[in-house]
Amino acid sequence: MKFDKETFVFIAICIVILIVGKPIARHFGLVPQVAERDVSIAVWAAENKPAEPYRVLKNDQMALTFEPEKGKIDRITFPNYLNSTREYPIDLYQGLTGVGAFSVFDAADSWELVKIEADRIDDEQKTYTLSRRLCTGSGSEFVLTQEWKLGENYQTDCKVTFRNADAGSPIVFRNLIVNGGDLAPWAMYSGDMVRIPSHRMDVLTTAGKYLDLKAGVKKEDEAGFFVVPPPQVEWAGAGNKYFATLLTADKPFTLYQNRFLYHGLKEKNVVIEVGAQYPNFMLGPGAEQSFDFRAYYGPKVISFLK
Repeated sequence: MKFDKETFVFIAICIVILIVGKPIARHFGLVPQVAERDVSIAVWAAENKPAEPYRVLKNDQMALTFEPEKGKIDRITFPNYLNSTREYPIDLYQGLTGVGAFSVFDAADSWELVKIEADRIDDEQKTYTLSRRLCTGSGSEFVLTQEWKLGENYQTDCKVTFRNADAGSPIVFRNLIVNGGDLAPWAMYSGDMVRIPSHRMDVLTTAGKYLDLKAGVKKEDEAGFFVVPPPQVEWAGAGNKYFATLLTADKPFTLYQNRFLYHGLKEKNVVIEVGAQYPNFMLGPGAEQSFDFRAYYGPKVISFLK
């Protein structure tokens, strides 16, 4: 059988449609996603809400759900963006690594909650203040206050204040971390498989060097992901195909980064964390010190990211 030029063109077009047609149709909700529901974090998160009591800040663009006892954002929900089945809003669930966005901890110590001293949200659901009395592993008590303010264009401000409750002894936090949050590949949030995951971390150092760190599942990706020693940075963030998390502060900070291989889905996926690190942070007797942060959690809209 002979094929003329028009036949070859027709076959080539059919092949292209077979390759790219389904992903395009899936993106616009034209293809049912029942077979792929289990890859969507939105489905899982909707069925595993945090134990009460929990607090919520929200506006028309996003909602932040907090767990007061742990002092963290449990999930970041976007009502205007839906998963591939159009059943659930996109939810940047923050429980995959067990840490949570804007959690504060000492990586070299364990803290215990003594009591919650303040837990209040303003009438407009835009500001949340949480104060907890905590105890270090050596028995020193301090008060940690976190105040979150939900802004426009997917921005969230957070002031973190430490107060040494002991007027006689200093407290040294050997590896203090303020976790900006974690981010998984796009398919884990939407259930929509993408051909190019584009899952990575971006960093701007105080020396003006830009770092682009790929977050793949291969061994070479793991070896090339961590920056040793961690640099001082102006800002750091993580991005997948369509969403990003960015963290900046009033003063430069040491980069905190982490990487987790997640096996709970059909394929292996890497979840990455980004945050601020303060090695050997000392709080004098009766002293108080604050850190101011601004985070962006949202879609990759250039005008908002600027």
